[in-house]
Amino acid sequence: MKKSFQFTRAFTLIELLVVIAIIAVLASMLLPALARAKDEAQKTKCMSNKKQLQIGWRMYIDDYADYMVPNAPAASSLTNTWCSGTSEAWIAVDANTNLYYYTHSLLSPYMSGQVGVYKCPSDGVQSDNGDRIRSVSMNSQMGAEFIMGLNSNYNGTTWQSFSKATQLSILPPSRAFIWADEAMYSLNDGYLQMGLKQPSYPDVPANYHRGSGSFTFADGHVEIRKWMDATLKKIPYRYGVTEQNPPSGMAGGIVYTPPDADYAWVTNHASYKIISN
Repeated sequence: MKKSFQFTRAFTLIELLVVIAIIAVLASMLLPALARAKDEAQKTKCMSNKKQLQIGWRMYIDDYADYMVPNAPAASSLTNTWCSGTSEAWIAVDANTNLYYYTHSLLSPYMSGQVGVYKCPSDGVQSDNGDRIRSVSMNSQMGAEFIMGLNSNYNGTTWQSFSKATQLSILPPSRAFIWADEAMYSLNDGYLQMGLKQPSYPDVPANYHRGSGSFTFADGHVEIRKWMDATLKKIPYRYGVTEQNPPSGMAGGIVYTPPDADYAWVTNHASYKIISN
């Protein structure tokens, strides 16, 4: 009796390579969509964080006779400002990771212990001593009245600074930005220094959301602003790179920019120029 044999046809090498190529093409089509979906989720979370900060800012005003929570430039006292004025860029400072700085500031009673609201979910670059707590800073023209009697108006008397919410009239609440994420390239204190005297970014508004940054406004709304020009998009976001330690070929210190659309937008939403008589 003869035995019958059945042969199972296997993939040829060419067929296997074709299948792998098809999978690679499908993956290349899918990955950008997944990246966009992840970014949209992070945008939503970021806007939620900013909304909570803005509500806390408003509640402080209601409790303190219309005064805004004081801003936090470098070396300012924790107990007199919205956050620590200690440098928080890349060096291993306590304020990078110590929750105490965000549970004992003037703003902390209005955050209900929600420390996560201080950081953009897309900010994943760490400092020397770990994952930083904060990426957000306050517009330098806001919260200018300190309890200790100091004024935080870096731009002198040429551009208006604001201590009370009712001062927002020429610059209306719907246009006046309060909070914004700051690029880790310049992050050092809680005070987003505006370069209003000339086209510059002494502190750099962030570009965490695929060419966009998040802002809150005095009327309570939150925006993701799409950057139009090159300056804010080219700021590096990687470990060890700061305005004090810039990458090769890039000048350190203040970031100067042409009077482009982004600078005009930031300026127009930060303050207004005082006209002398």
